[in-house]
Amino acid sequence: MKLSAENKVRFGYGAAFLILLVAFSYSVFTTDQLLYHIQWVGKTNRVLHNLEGLLLEVRDLDASFKNGMELDTINYASFYKQHFNSIDSLWNLISEDTRHEFIAQRRLVDIRTNMDTIHGLVVKAVDARRRRSRKVDEYNSQAYTIVQRVESRVADMQVTEKALLNLRSQRLNSSSGSMEDINIAILIIALLLAGYSWVIYNNENTAKKNANIMMVEYAQELEKKIKELTDANNELTQLRSLQRFTFTGRIARMIAHEVRNPLTNINLSCDQLRGSVNKSNETQMLLDTIVRNSGRINQLVSELLNATKVQELKFRRVSINDLLNETLEIAKDRIKLEHISVKKDYDANICDVEVDTDKMKIAFLNVILNAVEAMDAGQGVLELKTIARDNKCVVLVKDNGHGIDRESLEKIFDPYFTGKSNGNGLGLTNTQNIILTHKGLIEVESTPGKGTTFTIILDFAGNPSDRQ
Repeated sequence: MKLSAENKVRFGYGAAFLILLVAFSYSVFTTDQLLYHIQWVGKTNRVLHNLEGLLLEVRDLDASFKNGMELDTINYASFYKQHFNSIDSLWNLISEDTRHEFIAQRRLVDIRTNMDTIHGLVVKAVDARRRRSRKVDEYNSQAYTIVQRVESRVADMQVTEKALLNLRSQRLNSSSGSMEDINIAILIIALLLAGYSWVIYNNENTAKKNANIMMVEYAQELEKKIKELTDANNELTQLRSLQRFTFTGRIARMIAHEVRNPLTNINLSCDQLRGSVNKSNETQMLLDTIVRNSGRINQLVSELLNATKVQELKFRRVSINDLLNETLEIAKDRIKLEHISVKKDYDANICDVEVDTDKMKIAFLNVILNAVEAMDAGQGVLELKTIARDNKCVVLVKDNGHGIDRESLEKIFDPYFTGKSNGNGLGLTNTQNIILTHKGLIEVESTPGKGTTFTIILDFAGNPSDRQ
């Protein structure tokens, strides 16, 4: 039976509507799955990062108990107190992220029990040192045995979490692929529908009006899906930054572990030599040189660790515009010295943010000073802008300096990478650490000879988050 033009219009729109409805429903489901897997992969990465830190702290205890610590009683107690505080902090972070994992919780309880036992032995050892008792070595030996047990438990947890990370990453990649396929299918269907509508327009004036109405609706739905895909892509970008930062932090902790043990032995040996060799000026000068340079190495290791470790934050509600003005006040002497012009384009109605103000000032100050140093004196223009975009607080810091080449741009947040003769290459690493710890995002765009723009994206105060 031959269909009339009116029935063809109805059939075409009906079929297109059903296809889009199925595609839309599946797209919503896939989007939810993608966001769900992103959350789990992020948690597992945090657990692995904190487990690595916990393992290094335990190994430091292992080395100290094994080799013995020839320190005075006060330094001996302070040394172990610092390690126990770090272990407690890492244990709490891991426990929070694995609260739904039964096996991980059991292992954490076992680790806590053993660490309490070790803490008790250290307290006894401190008391024995104060009384000059011979039981110090006995307590250290017992603690060393238990530390070995804790180290084994942490290593077991790492193996389990790595297996979970592989599984969850596979699920994330699968969901991401499905998401892309569905959006491509929606786009193709929308284009086919547009072509069909054009044909109907030439045949039926009434059909044309209906087609325009439906095209607007489908275009809105497509725009919504594209926005969701963009948001998901931003989440993936943030996740990749976190994974890269986690890897950098892991290497930094490993370097610190391998360097600090020999430094401790060097300092102890110097202390022993001071009392056993002739106290000539030359000998004392050489020993002072060794100790001074050993301290410098330890300082460099500490700076690297501070730039890559997970930071504890004290959140406070504050205006982002006021925070930028306070940071500019800190940098005003340097800005005046270089005769830099400052332009502000603040959104007066922008909402407050909830941040650690001291650390966020450090992050903004690093970016502003980098911009000042990149511009020629007397010709530089520093632009600061705040806007609200997609329910996020966006801060733009732009300069008209020399710009950054593509190769350097890819390494700009790497530790010890710097284009300045007097820089240590840790400023932007620390800045990225602060922003990621606030669950924010930092991006940089630059054109050689035209300038650089840093974009910092933060949540507004009051937005739901799972801050640890």
